[in-house]
Amino acid sequence: MKILIISDIHENFDNLIWVFKDISEKQIDQICCLWDLMNNGIAKLIVQHGIPVHLIWWNNDWTKVAITKTFLSSWNTVSDTLFDIVEFWWRKIFLTHYDNIAKSMAKSGDYDAVFYGHDHIKNMEVVWDCLLLNPWEVSAHKTHTATYAVYDTDSNTAEIHALKNAKNIYSKENQEYRKNLWFLSNPAL
Repeated sequence: MKILIISDIHENFDNLIWVFKDISEKQIDQICCLWDLMNNGIAKLIVQHGIPVHLIWWNNDWTKVAITKTFLSSWNTVSDTLFDIVEFWWRKIFLTHYDNIAKSMAKSGDYDAVFYGHDHIKNMEVVWDCLLLNPWEVSAHKTHTATYAVYDTDSNTAEIHALKNAKNIYSKENQEYRKNLWFLSNPAL
């Protein structure tokens, strides 16, 4: 099973679209979204691809009710806490947005993998047989590099991919997305 790991999107519609174009030829079975979407338009963009999503909450999301409704409108799951524990096939995975929680959980020895975001710092290491992974950021607003990860449950490994066509959150294209929020009122998206 292949799982797309994304984090810290921060309203960067352009880069999120490039993520989905980039994975179009990869067989992705599930998405783990580690948060900081910023608005419901991002949620609608993610769910329109028809891949089941497991969403973890926390900071920098002002429209939580709308986002929750969007994700729960189909086969997705939304955690209502700072973390969640999921199992994909035989792998037990700890999800959180926060780095300080993730590092402790990886050291616990209870999980095959721990995924986190928040600090926008790329990290992939093995801690006592546990894969500890921060896929970096989709937004590219702190590092000017947009990334995502693909996790393989068979091998308990991941690859971090950088987008070639990434744009900073403050690009002209992203500013246009924010001004023209047509997708928020379109229930088909």
